[in-house]
Amino acid sequence: MRRVLLRALALSALCAVSGRALADAPTADDICFKGKVARERLAVFVLSGAGVSQYPLAWAVDHPGKFPGLSPAWRVLADESYCLAVTGPDGKPGALAARDDGTPQCDKGDAAKLEAARGAVHLLFVTGTKFGNPSHISDADYFTKGGTELVCPTAPVVKDPWIKGPGLGTFPLRLRGSTDGLQFDRIVDKEQFSGLDRATISWGDDRTKSTHTFKLTLVAGLAVPVAANAELAPYIGYKINKSTKAGAATDVSDDTLRAGFLVDFFSRNAHRTNFYLGRTEYAANRVERSEIVSETLSWVPERRWLNEYAINIRDQNQDSLFSIMPLGDIRATVGTFVKQGTRADDDSRDFLRVGFQGGASLKSDLAWLPLQFTATETFLHGLAGFPRDLSQLKLVLSANLGKDKLFGIDLGYARGRIEDLAAREDGWTIAFGARF
Repeated sequence: MRRVLLRALALSALCAVSGRALADAPTADDICFKGKVARERLAVFVLSGAGVSQYPLAWAVDHPGKFPGLSPAWRVLADESYCLAVTGPDGKPGALAARDDGTPQCDKGDAAKLEAARGAVHLLFVTGTKFGNPSHISDADYFTKGGTELVCPTAPVVKDPWIKGPGLGTFPLRLRGSTDGLQFDRIVDKEQFSGLDRATISWGDDRTKSTHTFKLTLVAGLAVPVAANAELAPYIGYKINKSTKAGAATDVSDDTLRAGFLVDFFSRNAHRTNFYLGRTEYAANRVERSEIVSETLSWVPERRWLNEYAINIRDQNQDSLFSIMPLGDIRATVGTFVKQGTRADDDSRDFLRVGFQGGASLKSDLAWLPLQFTATETFLHGLAGFPRDLSQLKLVLSANLGKDKLFGIDLGYARGRIEDLAAREDGWTIAFGARF
């Protein structure tokens, strides 16, 4: 088991240091004009850097497709189905289109190269210290909607009011309530961000029982791009749950410190995005004096019907009242105890588990009703270790504060556990939370 774990750790570390951009990341000298990013310069630069042939641009001149108002270079970047084979009536991929003289719509390999070019554009939206994003726009909107601009470093960079420091501009900090979803950026991945766990803090004062309680849960990470389609996010986390009764010693049921790094790669193809995650972590339970090193691998697919708000409940005017996002991912985790502490032998075995997380998030689209409800069930089947299976049901009703939903009041229920060092939960909590 230790040998398997070490191999997994080595693989994750290798991925972190060897990530290679599929297209060159543009600099200000390449794409800026009069203090702003020039779309045409950006489009031509990334297409050339990715090695896209001239066939797609030539085809786009005479075939406007979905975006007739855009230039040819913008069209092939904005339309994520470009250069993908058309599916025939039998459901099998067909051939790409061609002109009467046989000139193809795309050359062999252009689909993958276009994906790399879009990845280089995407990188601009997650490097806030370099290019300001005052409109908070995302990749597709940048080419298809007017009035949106990216500010070049020579012009004043618009700072994020929540994440800034002396001379730093926007700081790539991510604050969450768990490591799930640490790969999502709050501006680029707005839909997914809105349903993530918040870092929470709560106090309780039961004067009848003369008992004081304190709970804190947080994970803080830094997002560092290492390629056009890859990111490294080192993080630390802490969770404590303690209560103090007058005349008695403080009871600490959970006091866990964790540190690690997440490596995430993404691929995009038309309306499909896939996140491939590798998370290496060291965790220490300071109550039991036990320590674990683990590796977790996850696949998070984004589709129009999964991990996106694909279902809308509308009124008679077709205005959205509520939106629903089905949630789902597949994960595997392997770990070894490097220190047993006071745990029993059966509770300190090296483990290997595979499983999934599923659920749904319902959010209000009404400005006067800033509520969101998220329900998830996480199940991990044990192939080795004890206990064999771990699972957790989690329900969270959030009252969001502010239009960006960074802060809020969370009413939550949790039953079960999905980590060996965590205490089993079965109860309700109410807490103030924040995420970004």
